[in-house]
Amino acid sequence: MILKSVYDGIKGLIAGYAVTITKFFSRGTTVPYPEKTPFVSERWRGVHGLFFTDNRFEELCVSCHLCAKVCPSVCITMEGSEDYLQRKRLKRFDVDLGRCIYCGYCEEVCPVDAIRLTTSHDYVSRDRANLILHKEDLIEIGKSAMRRGEHGALGIRRGDGKKVVYQENRNLDASFKALSGERVKR
Repeated sequence: MILKSVYDGIKGLIAGYAVTITKFFSRGTTVPYPEKTPFVSERWRGVHGLFFTDNRFEELCVSCHLCAKVCPSVCITMEGSEDYLQRKRLKRFDVDLGRCIYCGYCEEVCPVDAIRLTTSHDYVSRDRANLILHKEDLIEIGKSAMRRGEHGALGIRRGDGKKVVYQENRNLDASFKALSGERVKR
């Protein structure tokens, strides 16, 4: 009994060393980063971006403050205002990447898919002040992500991907009017 347990222990030790020795003499998988970009999954949660409608580059954010309320690390600060058509719009939107835990709650709770986590993984800084992204920075990140064809970590959640969210919101408004008994022009 004791000899069998000693034999099993030595056998396991030799098997472990065999794996270590074969990995030691095999080629590494290091990617020369600036020349080649590593594979990043479509669902990667990277830097935040503010997205727009596909056709007019109109802001999607309706300044509902849900993303700031749901954020567990309290890294989102925002301030809204009303435009000339009495619609809520963003006046100020800041994300502190030094505090963010990239959980994706802000992306999940957004009713219009305005804030999304992109696959950008190379945002670095030596100064903490540069880790605070303002509205203009988030807009540029969103525009570049849209040019790359990204839809965020959650993908397109509303519609089949061919409709833009702005038009879907119009359809929702029409369906709400229909439910309330108002006449809807078609």
